Amino acid sequence: SRGRVHAELFGHTRGAFNGATQERPGKIEAAGQVTLLIVEVDLLTLDDQAKLLRVVETGQFERVGTVETSLSRCRLIFASNVDLQSQVQSGRFRSDLYFRINILELQLLPLRERRRDIPLIAVDCLKSLLPEHGITHVNVTLRMLHALAEYHWPGNIRELRNRLLRGLTLCEGSEIQLQHLGLPNSDDDAEVSGSGLGRLGQSLTGQVAEASREAIVTCIRVHGNRKAAAARALKISRSTLYRKMREYGIQEQELGAEVSTT
Repeated sequence: SRGRVHAELFGHTRGAFNGATQERPGKIEAAGQVTLLIVEVDLLTLDDQAKLLRVVETGQFERVGTVETSLSRCRLIFASNVDLQSQVQSGRFRSDLYFRINILELQLLPLRERRRDIPLIAVDCLKSLLPEHGITHVNVTLRMLHALAEYHWPGNIRELRNRLLRGLTLCEGSEIQLQHLGLPNSDDDAEVSGSGLGRLGQSLTGQVAEASREAIVTCIRVHGNRKAAAARALKISRSTLYRKMREYGIQEQELGAEVSTT
């Protein structure tokens, strides 16, 4: 309920509502002096938006069930799936809060417009899912990563995470296969946008070169810019990998920083 959302943000005292058997700090209070991300801020009621504005301006708030004022020193970042400016114009979002928090706006493109980033995002999602399910290691195939990059992702990051969760649930052993994800067949799905072979107006040689370049860049990025690991995954020697990188003009800045994937 909306009252529970308010209590989740600002905390509550014991007996503040049915089920409140003990006092509990809210997310804003528990954040201390670190940064708190509030997602889908557009879904807050106008009353909660007013209370949030007070936190932004003064740091002050009250737990549900008390008039005692508390002080927050956390930094706040807000996220929304809708255009907040249009919400302001329609009266569903407070203009004073909007102009107060709109200091630096960062617009994130949907996954379908960030295809080169999808394999790396998928690996990061898997890293967060593994501990939740008591799994220490899992392998993914390049075919699966390529399919992830080709899919149009109408549900964005939530759908990606759920597809990977499905893969972890259905896979046998330590390797997630493409069929475990339940992605629509690209031959039957008109919305899947190909980025490699099969482009009209491009020669076969050019198609093969582009697909090879994409596979190499994706593989190196997924393996945290570790060339030896990428070469093993591609089943080529490290010297061949470096030669292909020179041949396709692959620059280090395309590959991302070296990170651990263990």
